[in-house]
Amino acid sequence: MALSQSGVCTNFLGNDAYSLHTDAFSALAERFSYIELPAMTVAELGKTEFSALTAAAAACSAGFPVMTNFFSAQFPLLSPGLDRGALTAYLERLLPRCEALGCKALVLGSGKARSLQSGQSREDGYRVLAQLLNKTVLPLCQKYGVSIIIEPLNPKLTDFMLNLWEGRELARRCEGEVSLLADSLHLMSHPEIERELEENRQWITHVHLSEADRAAPGKPLSPQMARFLNALRAVGYEGPASFECHMEDPSVMEAAREAVAEALGA
Repeated sequence: MALSQSGVCTNFLGNDAYSLHTDAFSALAERFSYIELPAMTVAELGKTEFSALTAAAAACSAGFPVMTNFFSAQFPLLSPGLDRGALTAYLERLLPRCEALGCKALVLGSGKARSLQSGQSREDGYRVLAQLLNKTVLPLCQKYGVSIIIEPLNPKLTDFMLNLWEGRELARRCEGEVSLLADSLHLMSHPEIERELEENRQWITHVHLSEADRAAPGKPLSPQMARFLNALRAVGYEGPASFECHMEDPSVMEAAREAVAEALGA
């Protein structure tokens, strides 16, 4: 994994979750090749605020090729009561902004939004979500050249798609450009993480890095993080990786990059 493709998510940089941290863009661009913004925050900006964001993005050297936090809990994606008109309006507001920022991929973590409804089976979840993505979300994403990256989460955040195999099952049912994200925070404690990464390697296009409780990696790495990084290296992953953790202090950023680079042999 080449750290030249390392990025930073702004959603957990500080204690103000899901913030953009536009004032830090220049400093972040000195250390990372791209900045990963929370999509739902970008979508909520007024026109003047979004103009300020695009100006800040244009003034720094980092790219903005991917956004995380696709949907908020406002959109219960698996519910028969989902307001599809509101969902479409949200997409029609967000996706042109993605285009303006050069964003080519959106991460579908969104644990509360994608959780199963009362009485729904996992098969129901796959069927309903795949239909929604295929009929409503993916056609609009494709119009703007944006792909979707499915992020398996942990049971504290959702009850649906908790490992890469389950994420792949949804991706397999989708008609469009859909891939997987491997997030250390959610996956590194899995007992078969080596096999999980190996068997799903061809689907993985993105990685998130964080120790437990959103702590930044550092020396020494936790045994779980070290194992996760060793497994990534073993399967030959060389795509982008974003630090999604608390690390406002530049020294913490440097320590995180150094610790991960050393573990990967980069």
